[in-house]
Amino acid sequence: MKKVGVVTIHNAHNYGAVLQAYATQKTYEKLGVDCEIVDYSIPQVKKQNRFLLLPISKSNIKHDIRNALTPKLFLKRKKNFRSFLKLYLNLSKEKYNLKNIQNICERDYDILVTGSDQTFNLNLFENEKYSVPFFLPWKFKGKKGAYSSSMGEKIRLITEKQSDLIKTALCDFDYLSVRESATANYIEKLTNQKPDVLYDPTLILSQDEWNAICDDTSIPEKEYILFYTVLSEQWVVDFVKKVSEELGVEVIAVHPQNSFEISTGFKRFSHSGPSQFLSLIKNAKLVITTSFHGTVFSMIYKKPFYSIVLGEGNRINDLLTKAKLTHRIIKESNNVLINFEDDDVQALDVFFDNARDLNVSFIKKMIE
Repeated sequence: MKKVGVVTIHNAHNYGAVLQAYATQKTYEKLGVDCEIVDYSIPQVKKQNRFLLLPISKSNIKHDIRNALTPKLFLKRKKNFRSFLKLYLNLSKEKYNLKNIQNICERDYDILVTGSDQTFNLNLFENEKYSVPFFLPWKFKGKKGAYSSSMGEKIRLITEKQSDLIKTALCDFDYLSVRESATANYIEKLTNQKPDVLYDPTLILSQDEWNAICDDTSIPEKEYILFYTVLSEQWVVDFVKKVSEELGVEVIAVHPQNSFEISTGFKRFSHSGPSQFLSLIKNAKLVITTSFHGTVFSMIYKKPFYSIVLGEGNRINDLLTKAKLTHRIIKESNNVLINFEDDDVQALDVFFDNARDLNVSFIKKMIE
């Protein structure tokens, strides 16, 4: 049995990060591979998981105030995330940080894999040095691969020095795949290598496979709209309230409260871990989200949903264009038709079949 070590962002208290790590591990295991998530810890990720931060910035102060007002929600969320990691991720016994991460090259891995998530985004953390290990810039006896990695939304911010680092590292990869066309085009232009463009690993597992790790113990009895946002603006919250009023259904917000939602009356479910998050989407009447993975799991569970695009929104636009669901994209709050009677489900079946075939074929090529 071949052994794969996956270096990814797996321990943030973020649904997409944790669930993509699980999906990557599960996909390899289904193909008969011993897959291990390298337990690499990044200071900024650990900091974001803390109850209180030093009050040295506006974002830190907001973080502290919110948690001080709702300590039980924060502590329960932390417990749920830790429980999920312990139950479902096959983490390496050795813990790694920036000082010893190179030691993974001495382990008995046949293949080192980076990805998925924004592992190719050198501007993701406060200091790019914490992202460099995702490029596997060391000599390794086995093969190196990238599985559906991303450079994020702002490729234009990559500096000349960063480009040199990326080029040198990626030219040493044996297998190269990314998640978006924009990332693929950049890498091809830089290295003359054309990466495969795959789908996010979370799309590759079936609905039944996700149901196996759902936690349905605290699902509301009444119908609800699930609202999940990473970024937000006032018009977004106003839009959610408008839809709630038109449908006569309450709103459950699964994210920590932001300043736009203080007087909304949204029901807070921010204590939810990954298993509870999946269940809340599965049982929702409607999902409204600004999140890529909120969109992904709405598609997997074939729920009526709207994806609100803030900023460039390349990932959501790219995904829903391929799935022929661009009518689910909201860019402004005016003139939105709440219509669930369409052919979305049939389009999704075709999309999922193609996505799974593409991703699995790439992994088989890597391990065979």
